[in-house]
Amino acid sequence: SADGNAAGMTSEVLDDYEEGTWTPSLQPAVGSISMGSSIATYTKVGRLVTCQAFVVVSSVSSPSGRLTIQGLPFAKGASLGESIATVYANTVNSYTGNLILRIPYLDIQTTNGTDPGTGGGSVIKANSELSLTFSYFT
Repeated sequence: SADGNAAGMTSEVLDDYEEGTWTPSLQPAVGSISMGSSIATYTKVGRLVTCQAFVVVSSVSSPSGRLTIQGLPFAKGASLGESIATVYANTVNSYTGNLILRIPYLDIQTTNGTDPGTGGGSVIKANSELSLTFSYFT
């Protein structure tokens, strides 16, 4: 046991560590997005899962509405609020701004005053490239 335990501490044993790969996909509320190549890894330490992914969209069929990221390696814990992430997008349809991951949603917030917000599915196009890094609790 280490000295100086914090008030409310319930465990100091690291009993869960895992590394692996996962297969991300994007699902709009309407239409479809087909994924091309992807590289996606995760590290889980206790309840904290950190994911990284690089994905290429191969084709789209009239996507619109809120995007959901699927294929997460572990379910997000209940009642834990939003998980904010770093997301970079290249060749997204006339897009300038930030994509924000609020697990399991990938919302788009632009800097040009035409914020599609939860309707971001419409700005993803074929050959879009997304790089994601995010953490969440199970």
